[in-house]
Amino acid sequence: MAGTTHAVNSVADGLRLPLEFAPSPRIAAMPLPEPGNASPEVKAVFADIMTFHAMDHVPAVYRWMARDGGFLQGYWAAVRAAMSGP
Repeated sequence: MAGTTHAVNSVADGLRLPLEFAPSPRIAAMPLPEPGNASPEVKAVFADIMTFHAMDHVPAVYRWMARDGGFLQGYWAAVRAAMSGP
């Protein structure tokens, strides 16, 4: 689990994505795709992410990953498996 968490944090830091749980002056280095404009497959992953993390929005790092729906699906599957335990 530490590897997947570190990877998500590294991407978020590298892109200067806003912090999720604290006020942040960060401005993303690249515009983030809007969840409402996502494909049905990406919207399904977003719904799973929000349910899993009990959040009412999609964290910025996953919105960035949604630029490539296949990458998002594969990465989220690995993160979910790591966080779900054995």
